[in-house]
Amino acid sequence: MVSSVEIRFTERSNLATLSIQQTLAKASRMVQPDHQKALIELSEVVIKAQSIAELLNQTAALAARTLSCQRAGIFELRSDEKLVTLRAGFGWDNDLVGQATMWVAPETQVLSSLQASEPSFVANYANETYFAAPQILVEHDMAASGMVPIPMPDRPFGVLMVNHATEHPFSVADRSFLTAVADLLQPGMIRLRQMQLAEFQVDGYRLVGPNQALRPSLEQICLRVEKLINSGQCAIMLFEPQNHRIRLAAGPSLVPTLAQSLNILQVGKAMDVEAIAQRHGTRACWSTPISTEPGCMVGTFAILHQINAQPTSHELQILEAASELTAAVVRHDIQLRRIKHHEQMQKQLERQIDARSIELQSTIDQLEREISQRRQAEDLAR
Repeated sequence: MVSSVEIRFTERSNLATLSIQQTLAKASRMVQPDHQKALIELSEVVIKAQSIAELLNQTAALAARTLSCQRAGIFELRSDEKLVTLRAGFGWDNDLVGQATMWVAPETQVLSSLQASEPSFVANYANETYFAAPQILVEHDMAASGMVPIPMPDRPFGVLMVNHATEHPFSVADRSFLTAVADLLQPGMIRLRQMQLAEFQVDGYRLVGPNQALRPSLEQICLRVEKLINSGQCAIMLFEPQNHRIRLAAGPSLVPTLAQSLNILQVGKAMDVEAIAQRHGTRACWSTPISTEPGCMVGTFAILHQINAQPTSHELQILEAASELTAAVVRHDIQLRRIKHHEQMQKQLERQIDARSIELQSTIDQLEREISQRRQAEDLAR
């Protein structure tokens, strides 16, 4: 039987293939033959790549080689749209990946490219009168820069940047090539994100098993969600109706003081959870209820951020999937507890029955002795 997750993933793959074909057809009229060859090679990567890191790294390398640039990097836009972080690079030190950043500030090439949704080029920063060179390019003596935003349905993923150490004029064909590269990246990113989400759901439901303890399973869900969104810390809070408390069931990456504060909440008492979180550096919170069945909310799944982060539709899908998976794990734990309680009650009843049987047998033995003694007395009397 084909699952709904598999159906959605197949649909996304078909849409990605169609989008790639349309992009190649459009670019064929605007780019040079060597650029066309590179785009066809990239389309194969977009279809066959098994991870986002693989797709981004191969794209950066192909863009740098095609445009005869020494370096290329793909920078991801942070949720608050104030910073971009290097996620893949060609010619850059591996230590910079995940660490190097550029500010999305006024009079920067990054902001201009993102706002205009089109490529931006600087042939030589030494002669540039408007854009200030980013610190990362100054530190590595890069003179030329070409940049294009990577579009996504909600907000851009980030920018693709190519650089050269000496003056490097960019042609109209180069501009069309970079635009086509960014357009090809979009369906690839969407496909791989859906694949990640499907793998998260499939692997997550394996946590629902007879030998899985509740807290380790919930912590695994939190860690996997944090890996998917690349920012924020997850927290799972569950209600305890028997003692009217809200306890932190899982939050492996939370600051210990924040975790302690979230673990002492009382239902019905006036406590500003948002204020508590803000005191520990939280600026934004994405949350959704956890319901084990319709109308039965048992807790909240939350992602806490130290920046003013706005979620995309993909991140909301991750949050919803995490909530459903958490509900399945909690529901399974409740069932296990009920089964265990039933077994304990059954064992207790069996012990009571055994004890009562022993008492009854002792009473029967005593009666039989008394009857025997009475018969002996009657025989002696006769």
